[in-house]
Amino acid sequence: MEEIGTGLQLRSLITGDGLLKLSLDEVAIPEPAADEIVVRVLASPINPSDLGLLLGAADMTTARTTGEGRDIMVTATVPQAMMRAMAGRVGEPMPVGNEGAGVVVKAGTSAAAQALLGKGVAMIGGAMYAQYRCIKVADCLVLPADATPADGASAFVNPLTALGMVETMRREGHTALVHTAAASNLGQMLNRICLKDGIGLVNIVRSDDQAALLRGIGAAHVCNSGSATFMEDPVGLRERHHIGIDNIMWASDYPHSETTWPNSKALTDEWFTPLGEDDKRKVLWENAARLYDLI
Repeated sequence: MEEIGTGLQLRSLITGDGLLKLSLDEVAIPEPAADEIVVRVLASPINPSDLGLLLGAADMTTARTTGEGRDIMVTATVPQAMMRAMAGRVGEPMPVGNEGAGVVVKAGTSAAAQALLGKGVAMIGGAMYAQYRCIKVADCLVLPADATPADGASAFVNPLTALGMVETMRREGHTALVHTAAASNLGQMLNRICLKDGIGLVNIVRSDDQAALLRGIGAAHVCNSGSATFMEDPVGLRERHHIGIDNIMWASDYPHSETTWPNSKALTDEWFTPLGEDDKRKVLWENAARLYDLI
């Protein structure tokens, strides 16, 4: 086993005078307890939840870098109006990084810990933006022999979120999902889960490249909100049996640039051909009128 005394750890500090400081601090690496291991961290993702802790309420347009090498520091101003929301962390250097992966270089005395020596593991528990992380065996997943740390670094936050979305859908009695960040790491995972489980999923993306990415991994329904023809995309009508005809409302979005005006009547006549008159009436005005208590 390696002898490890200290290691670098990324920390985020907000000072009382409204300054964010990001620095690499040298911290002591504790001896692992019986049920703990020490992992050399080799990969860790940046999730939105990481950014909240990493940057706080700082205005990153004010970011500046000073120092070099291990002494490098990033600073940015926190607007005074946001300092009240930061009160709980002012003056506290905070380690960052929800999850990561690496190689076990030291282990406690338990059989479970000793069995992980030299193996690749994924882990969750914070403080992952560091050279080393001492962590309980129970908070780790052993990676397959052919998986790299980069493969396993996102093994917790996004997968559990995607599974949670599907479970929530089922608990609430729904049969399909619409996802508006569909090309993200999370979105791609959700797409694979829905394909495997036979769940209808409408993927909303912002570019042709993102649409191509999702179609390349088998996505059945992709809607590009960045397209000039977004208002004309018929995906909502195709999915009406999953969404429910009482839950769909059409809009021309007049007077915005993507509006269907002045061709709305001709376009809706074309799009709504597969619908009967009752369903067409619901989508064009009745559902909206019911929602806003106009009828």
